[in-house]
Amino acid sequence: MGRIYQKQGVFLVIELTVKIFFSFGNGIAKNGKIVVKTPEKTTLLEALKELIKKNPDLEGEILTDSDQLRRFIQIRINQTSANQYGGLETELEDGDNLLILPKLGGG
Repeated sequence: MGRIYQKQGVFLVIELTVKIFFSFGNGIAKNGKIVVKTPEKTTLLEALKELIKKNPDLEGEILTDSDQLRRFIQIRINQTSANQYGGLETELEDGDNLLILPKLGGG
């Protein structure tokens, strides 16, 4: 799983693994995943903002301007829908795996 890092002896950060399963993630992920380091006690929203900050090509693709999840995006935390936890306010833990997926539907 992830590791906890101490930074300047003051606060801890956690490591998250992110996989993006649609076209705009292709040029960003190495080996199909991205590692994001965030402060301990980070919410899903804060982690997504950090991901976007470090990967500007994702701007406007995952979150709206009002920090809501875009309509056709689904986030899974350790294979479970983020909606089953607390949505964007879900507190993440070291080693969590995030999947960013397009919502699929058909008819």
